[in-house]
Amino acid sequence: MMNGDNSPEFRKKTCCGSMPKRFCVGEHLWLVYVMAAMTKKKNRVEIKDNEAVGDGFVVLDAATGCLVEVNDAYCRMTGYARDELLGMHASRLDGSDNRKAVFERIQRVVKNEFEIFETTHICRDRSLIPLELSVTYSHVQGGQVLCFVRDLREKKRQEQALLEAQKNYEMLFREMLNGFAVHEIICDAQGTPVDYRFLVVNPAFERLTGLKAEDILGRTVLDVFPQTEQTWIETCGRVAINGDSIVCENELGSLGKRFEVTAFRPNPGQFACIFVDITKRRKAEEALRESEERYRFLSDLTMEGVFIHRNGVISDMNAAMARMVGFKREELIGRMFFDFVHPDDRDLVLRKLLEQGSTRYVVRVMKRDGTTFTAEVEAYHANRGGENCRVTAVHDITERLALEEQLRHAQKMESVGRLAGGVAHDFNNKLQVILGYSEMALETLDPSDPLFPDLKEIYHAAQHSGNITRQLLAFARRQDIVPGLVDLNEVVEGMLNMLRRLLGEDVELIWNPAAGPCTVRMDMTQIDQVLVNLCINARDAITGAGRVQLETRQVSIDPAGCKKLVGAFPGEYVLLSVTDDGCGMDGETLGKVFEPFFTTKKVGKGLGLGLASTYGIVKQNEGFIQVESEPGHGAAFRIFLPHFADQVIEAPSVEADSLPRGHGETILIVEDEEGILNLSGAILKRLGYQVLSASLPDEALRLAETYSGQIDLLMSDVLMPGMTGKELADRLSVLYPRLKQLYMSGYADHVIERDAHVEQEVLLIYKPFSRMGLAETVCKALKKKGAVQR
Repeated sequence: MMNGDNSPEFRKKTCCGSMPKRFCVGEHLWLVYVMAAMTKKKNRVEIKDNEAVGDGFVVLDAATGCLVEVNDAYCRMTGYARDELLGMHASRLDGSDNRKAVFERIQRVVKNEFEIFETTHICRDRSLIPLELSVTYSHVQGGQVLCFVRDLREKKRQEQALLEAQKNYEMLFREMLNGFAVHEIICDAQGTPVDYRFLVVNPAFERLTGLKAEDILGRTVLDVFPQTEQTWIETCGRVAINGDSIVCENELGSLGKRFEVTAFRPNPGQFACIFVDITKRRKAEEALRESEERYRFLSDLTMEGVFIHRNGVISDMNAAMARMVGFKREELIGRMFFDFVHPDDRDLVLRKLLEQGSTRYVVRVMKRDGTTFTAEVEAYHANRGGENCRVTAVHDITERLALEEQLRHAQKMESVGRLAGGVAHDFNNKLQVILGYSEMALETLDPSDPLFPDLKEIYHAAQHSGNITRQLLAFARRQDIVPGLVDLNEVVEGMLNMLRRLLGEDVELIWNPAAGPCTVRMDMTQIDQVLVNLCINARDAITGAGRVQLETRQVSIDPAGCKKLVGAFPGEYVLLSVTDDGCGMDGETLGKVFEPFFTTKKVGKGLGLGLASTYGIVKQNEGFIQVESEPGHGAAFRIFLPHFADQVIEAPSVEADSLPRGHGETILIVEDEEGILNLSGAILKRLGYQVLSASLPDEALRLAETYSGQIDLLMSDVLMPGMTGKELADRLSVLYPRLKQLYMSGYADHVIERDAHVEQEVLLIYKPFSRMGLAETVCKALKKKGAVQR
């Protein structure tokens, strides 16, 4: 505190009376001072700080330049104690540390009596502090310089910050990639915005638009872009007048660019725009949208279902997937895909979801109506929109599984057929021997001979066994047949009486023939066998009274129909259907119904060859068979045979009843089955022929080379070890150019043609054959080469 009177009256008097107005600088009164004349003991000004303000005050002796008084605020600014400052020369505090310059400034203040300037003072820690000094000269005490000191550090910081901000703004304005422009809105007399003027544009604006600042500044937008719409000017006017900031898109057709514009008001009547060129982005988005539309289009066209889920929740799917489950796409979005998995398969799906990478498995999928289908599913992880998801492809394999099952069944039937055909062929050779020898023995014995009945029973048993082999060969498509053009209606009508007796009085037989002829190429005995097998099967399925219906129709099958009918090919067919109202069959029985030796009848009631042989006969004649049945609803067998609508049915030839005999012609018999070889030789010898016998082709060649006479006929088995009958005949024809040929076989035509390459004009006799058949065929072969004997 300073010495002297500090009463309010004294402060008021000195402040308002003695101090000049120029002492009061700024917004605050910094000094209350006391003139030294009021005390005789002290010849100096005494000062007390006003604690409400923070400016410093320093008094210098004008003559010496030394400090004679300071206040506490200045002490705090510089870090000195008051005692350290009093008596210190002002140059020691001046940032320039130039005594002469400080003295010259003091003299200038004495001369001008008042001066304001900025300078720096050195603090006690040797740091510099910026200050503003308001300096006044006073004549008291021989001349003093009164200095009001304001700390400029905060001001300098603010000025520096403002300067940095200005530099940053200028750099941003200059270097920013987005266009920037400031405009002045132009209104008409009613205050409606009608145009605006370019005030400022940055370099980015010039790059984006191709316009130069010197060419557009001061000009209006309608002058630069005459096609600018009035609505855009009005929108910008609302920003400039009302201060409503906007973000919008604007397309400049003249530039071929599209911009995202952010507009705001920097000053009343003005608006600033930040332009972002989004032309490439919009084109990319448009390309992406078109790509997604193409993907969606192609995805919806595919027959394979595809859906995307996140944590089991469906987020998207294609139209095929929606069709598969019977829903609309929008009904499925947001649902759990587990809702469409069969409950018994959900554990499998859950395990597959836990696997890493892609997975593939088969699952049953539930449809809207409660039915299911079998699907092959392939799922893999993906990233969509920055989120992990699971993409799943679903392929309905119900039809494929059915086809695979049909293929397995066909392969099984083929394998069983080969086995059955092989067994029947070998058994047929044995039956040939039994039938031949028993027939010759019966001719030589008197009916009264005790052996005659026994031989007759053997003969009849062999004939019955022949029926079994024919059924096996029919199933294997290897039995001997004589196909010809027949009207299926006439054949069925000729069988009706026998079929009615076969069905019995309790079963009604209904016959619905087609209106026109149903011409097929088939052995009539095969048609009889098929009808008998199917009618017996129908009779055994009926308990008590019932009904069996026979029907023929002419049908045409196109490629689409082939997909529904297994084994079908496009073309014209004759349909023969046999329908009953019996007990029907379940699915398991239907899958085995054509297998040989499969039967649901009691032991002794059936061998299980009837439907198997029917299947073989139909396949052998290039047809196919379908069966439909349900337990308790009967069964329907439908046979499709190729229709020969334009073919003429030939009248059957009449065979002679007499047994042809030979006239000493030489016949070379080649047969690897010894029993048939001996039997054939015995029959031909009794008919008056010379016979040479060989069991193998090589043996036959040696025999022919050493034989001195003429060999008139080669009677050979079609298929033999080491060489076919055709190959043997070709080699023998070199030795005997006029050699006739007759082949024996237990196989069907297509097997012979495939494996033995026997031409159709060569005579052929099938095993087992009778004496009459052998005699007639040999006679025909010796006369000339005719058509194949069926």
